[in-house]
Amino acid sequence: MLYTCDGNNTSPPLAWSGAPAGTQGFAVVMLDTSLAAPNNVHWVIYDLAASVTALPASIPNGYSIAAPVAAHQTKSSFNPVFEYLGPCPPPGGGAHDYELTLYAVDAPTLPGLDMTSTPQAVIAQIVAHKVASTKLVGKFAR
Repeated sequence: MLYTCDGNNTSPPLAWSGAPAGTQGFAVVMLDTSLAAPNNVHWVIYDLAASVTALPASIPNGYSIAAPVAAHQTKSSFNPVFEYLGPCPPPGGGAHDYELTLYAVDAPTLPGLDMTSTPQAVIAQIVAHKVASTKLVGKFAR
């Protein structure tokens, strides 16, 4: 509950290892897969350096983040702020599936993106530069 809209609504800590050859950076995308795209984006953080192997909890809001890691974030499908938006299905609406995907990408900075880029445009660039990916899926109901 801590990382949901009923809790602190802050990003969870994440850690990974074993990046494949060709990895020059990372991105993380969180989607509510119970909703039809493009209205399902809860969080996108990208342009993470290849040396990054973890994200602490509570990544700060903002398009450009300098600390605790350097990166960029997009707005979510639900909020015009550059931030993590935790799981938050409608009360009584049943459980929603939330998919958190870590992407290894072949570019240290994804090309052609800026703070006006939509989450869908950023995700398209992430997928276009994907070297590998892994997913974590969870359910949440209110």
